[in-house]
Amino acid sequence: MERSYAEPITLEELSRICSFTPSYIIRLFKEAFGSTPIQYLQELRLNAAICYLETTDLPIQEIAEMTGFSNLHYFSRLFKAKLGDSPSAWRKKWLVRMPGSG
Repeated sequence: MERSYAEPITLEELSRICSFTPSYIIRLFKEAFGSTPIQYLQELRLNAAICYLETTDLPIQEIAEMTGFSNLHYFSRLFKAKLGDSPSAWRKKWLVRMPGSG
């Protein structure tokens, strides 16, 4: 998952790939990571998006797509729900905190 977080995947596909039932995969993930596979994937994607927001000037739409979010509105809502700021506000705060910036 870490290498292909931007690729679309469902629990059913993961189940088929691993030859386990969806409920067993969920149980394994919760034991190992404290979250479901989909929550874990969202976390990977959000962490990658944070990295892009902090280190590039790529448009937010492009960052969303690069990190596996095909819907900008969903990406922005999830980002704000999990991190407390919109992607653009996160980027602005990061730029203010960087040494040598304004």
